Amino acid sequence: KMKRKIFVIVFMLLMTNGLVKAQNWIQAGNPGFAGAMLGTTNGFPLELKTLIAGQPINFYTGGIAPVNQRMTILGSGGPNAGFVGIGPGFLPNFRLDVDKGDINVNQPTNGYRIGGTSAFYPSKYVLWHNGNTDNIYVGVDAGNGNVTNIGDWNSFMGNYAGTNIGKGNENTFIGAYAGYSNIDNGSNSFLGYLSGYNNTGDWNTFIGRSAGENSFIDNNNTVTGAAAGYSMGLAIGDYNCYYGVSSGGATGSPSFGNSCFGANSNLLENGGSYNTYIGYNAQYSATYNGFTNYRFLAQMQLLQVTTN
Repeated sequence: KMKRKIFVIVFMLLMTNGLVKAQNWIQAGNPGFAGAMLGTTNGFPLELKTLIAGQPINFYTGGIAPVNQRMTILGSGGPNAGFVGIGPGFLPNFRLDVDKGDINVNQPTNGYRIGGTSAFYPSKYVLWHNGNTDNIYVGVDAGNGNVTNIGDWNSFMGNYAGTNIGKGNENTFIGAYAGYSNIDNGSNSFLGYLSGYNNTGDWNTFIGRSAGENSFIDNNNTVTGAAAGYSMGLAIGDYNCYYGVSSGGATGSPSFGNSCFGANSNLLENGGSYNTYIGYNAQYSATYNGFTNYRFLAQMQLLQVTTN
């Protein structure tokens, strides 16, 4: 009898312990009342486990046919262990793999991120439009204005490209830091690292590494070549055309209507307007205003023709 009593007591303790830790699981389905769920009622987490190595966890709706599979989590073993696949009956090849469907970020001011390596390099957006579907920004902090961008038809590609954009429209910035300081200006096309970095003008085309980098309130300029127009119009410079490496690179005073063709042409001009320079090192350093100079200069500047 004593053994029987001990057995009964142990059995009841085990049952009590099982009831305390048991999950509230109704195999036939959830009761039809508000708040029905699949979960636990005792504070313990709901755990889904497969005890056989390699077995996935599959989720279905509307039946268990492969076409009704909505998601799968691959089991242990192999290089794809734990990979998540969303879609009917396929095996994911990436940590998150979506088949036969689109991915949407419903909140318009959110986007896609790539994680950083530390708190100093945090996760940041690399693809978004900052709440305006007429724009597209690709790159870390591209188009990352302090307020929701209200400009339209802007396309930025590159880390920190167009970071300070506000009301500007119809800008295309490609390259890290391209158009970085542009806020409310439009119709600019900058291509190259640091191209148009400080520009706050309109209707400019800068092509090349650091092309027009330090131009400021400059408008309607066409600059092509690495460092071409680098400091063009530190005051104001409009309607200039610079073609060639470093052409018009250090123009430091107001300049209007200049046309320079050739590497280093008009490189150190201290202001001047309505001039045309053609050739390598053409008019390397001088100031001319109010008339047209045609300088066809070879490297040694053997030939010089000036018309007034």
